Amino acid sequence: MVSMNHKSSGGIGGTDNDGLYRKPIVPSLDDEPIHILDENATQAKELLTELHDSILSVSFPPEEYIRPPAPAEADGPALIACQKDGLVLGGALGEWYPRSESLLLAYLAVRPGFRAKGIGELLMAAVVERWLSKVPLAFLELDDPHHHAPHPGYGDPVARLRFYARFGVRTLAIPYFQPSLADHLPRAYHLLLGVIAKERVEPPSTIPGARVAAFIEEYFEVSEGSDALQAPEVQRLLRACAVPEISLLSLRQTPRVAAIQNDVDHPK
Repeated sequence: MVSMNHKSSGGIGGTDNDGLYRKPIVPSLDDEPIHILDENATQAKELLTELHDSILSVSFPPEEYIRPPAPAEADGPALIACQKDGLVLGGALGEWYPRSESLLLAYLAVRPGFRAKGIGELLMAAVVERWLSKVPLAFLELDDPHHHAPHPGYGDPVARLRFYARFGVRTLAIPYFQPSLADHLPRAYHLLLGVIAKERVEPPSTIPGARVAAFIEEYFEVSEGSDALQAPEVQRLLRACAVPEISLLSLRQTPRVAAIQNDVDHPK
């Protein structure tokens, strides 16, 4: 799964001198506070169904999103931003990968018409505060703006990079693509694999290649089956991880990453 349809905005939270995003105050729309609920909330079933049907389904390309048969029963953590009346404004969904001790922030999206109002910042701050303390490593997938143009429904890849950069997200200096999410869907190419910084922790400059390889192996095996690990292009991803340390680049260094992406043979 890939993320993250979101348009960033100012108005809440802020940055310290190191440029990292700091926890926002609770924003409101028309003086009504926004509540962040999780998958264990009493009304989670209805809220998660609304999140999938009204927000996620229109916020991602078909190859990057597949609706689970029972959204409320899907594995993994969830955060739902909503108003008191139950209107779902946005949400974030995660996936645990226990063998590699990793988390994937699979989706973060805000309802059309409510973007650029601080809801994405609130959700991302909750992701960092509530989820990252439970795992050593957290990843997310981003469209490479050199290959993905802005889209009225799916968002602007450049604005998305600026948004995540404020939270200390950095991208791995390796080629990357997303596994197929279902038998009838293609793999999603020209993506960046980012690492999310823990709260108030300066992002590292490198990460052990073995840790990244362990996540990629588990992710592809869960998504496509163990045979996928023998595919030539997946093998190329794994070979790129066969180094002691992989550099983590600022999201402002995407031209360098774009050159690295050419190391993967994308189908025409």
